[in-house]
Amino acid sequence: MRGRIVGMSIMLLLATALTASGAADAAAQKAVRMRTKRQLTQILSDLAIEVPEGADIYALREIALKQDAIPKWESKFPEKIKRPTPTSGGQRRGGAGAGAAGGGRGSPPDNMAEMLFPMLDKNNDGKLSQQEMSEMGKMAGGGYGPREFAHIDKNRDGFVDRPEADKFFAQMAAMMKQNMRGKDEV
Repeated sequence: MRGRIVGMSIMLLLATALTASGAADAAAQKAVRMRTKRQLTQILSDLAIEVPEGADIYALREIALKQDAIPKWESKFPEKIKRPTPTSGGQRRGGAGAGAAGGGRGSPPDNMAEMLFPMLDKNNDGKLSQQEMSEMGKMAGGGYGPREFAHIDKNRDGFVDRPEADKFFAQMAAMMKQNMRGKDEV
């Protein structure tokens, strides 16, 4: 009886260790996956990790995972880590591990701005120009002309800053969720 309890305890400890290891691996993969090609290239360059010329995003992700580049870069360059911005209601959103998935299978993410803003901000100046916003329109199969851009640029400074983008993307996510709910009820 005692031997069985010890055996089961060992199996339980191994299962816990494997689960923790799997969760850490998943977190590392997600941290790498959430980076753009430009960001991964910069991170690997900052760490003096050699990258083959013309490497695509998949090759960069593989190198970053093998070299454990994201945690190394974050500890070596803490000042370069983008901090989450406050959202409406004074709440803060988490970083790469928080709320990446939205309200379930097939639903839009709750943090669209967190995901899309860095991808659209090509010059990394913390704001979106009309040209950068039009890239999003092209990806979506439409466009963002001056009228649409003016609707988003509430303070009329010629750029969409992060708070304006947060509000816009929150509205988009709400509309997408509403449309998906309507389809599910049919």
